Amino acid sequence: MDGAEPLGRLHRHQGGRRPERGDGRDRPGRGDRAGRVGDRVPQVGPGIGDTREIEIKATEISGDISAETVNGGITLLQIESANTEANTVNGDITYDGTIKDAGRYRFSTHDGDLRISVPEKANVSVSVSTFNGDFNACFPVKLTGKTKHRFSFTIGSGSARLEVESFDGDIKLCRPGQVSKNESDKEEE
Repeated sequence: MDGAEPLGRLHRHQGGRRPERGDGRDRPGRGDRAGRVGDRVPQVGPGIGDTREIEIKATEISGDISAETVNGGITLLQIESANTEANTVNGDITYDGTIKDAGRYRFSTHDGDLRISVPEKANVSVSVSTFNGDFNACFPVKLTGKTKHRFSFTIGSGSARLEVESFDGDIKLCRPGQVSKNESDKEEE
């Protein structure tokens, strides 16, 4: 990894379990690596693997989380966090975890879909932005602020903040478990 630029990164700021990248197995020559929080995803030489497509997957993580990659999806499942941020330029983002009171959650992709879980008893102010995509929720929402490509709504007291943004992708909010089920269905295709 000497001098290699990281193409993907997962940070945990306190307590928790191991993340997985790709399928979680070390498969030399394919660009997938098992890893620990904070590991750098190295660039690999020609003929070894296409590392421009780095998928980050983390399951059963607790604590503050920041995940980023340039060209690949981010999947965060069974997350227990008060502060989570996930960003990718080209890839889908899936989050199935807690929305804690006074927590901060931000998910952004330029070209990809977002699937985010919102627990039924969450207290959250939600801001949605999509230029060329659709928004759907598996539960009723009452829009408050609305412009051509951005709108917001509040669930409960609104003490937590959730920002979801995709320039060219769909945004779907569902209940916990519904997002994970949709992710499993997508992997089987």
